Amino acid sequence: MSEDTEKANLLAVGILDVLSPAVKEVDTKVNEVRKSQVVLSDQIDRLAAELRGLSDKQRVPVDLDMYIEKLTNSRKRIVVVSDILQNVQDRLEKLHEKVSRETTKQKALLQPGGE
Repeated sequence: MSEDTEKANLLAVGILDVLSPAVKEVDTKVNEVRKSQVVLSDQIDRLAAELRGLSDKQRVPVDLDMYIEKLTNSRKRIVVVSDILQNVQDRLEKLHEKVSRETTKQKALLQPGGE
């Protein structure tokens, strides 16, 4: 293996070693956000149901339908964001797999007799 190739492989391994933890961290954060959005969505559903129940059971001086509609719209936006986050997470997982494969490949090349 030439010296230039060896330097390039060392650089590649270094870059991959730096990127791998960052990709894992972003993936973890995206997963946490998705979980919190599920919780928020459930809470919005419960609150909307409670407001509907109050509105149906008693004469309320405030029109709650407007607030129920706002909650429903918020929930729809959360679902859209959740879908986007799922796509991001899928891409991150693919990137992480590629980084892991490339790291393994580059480390094998750097081993003595690794060609």
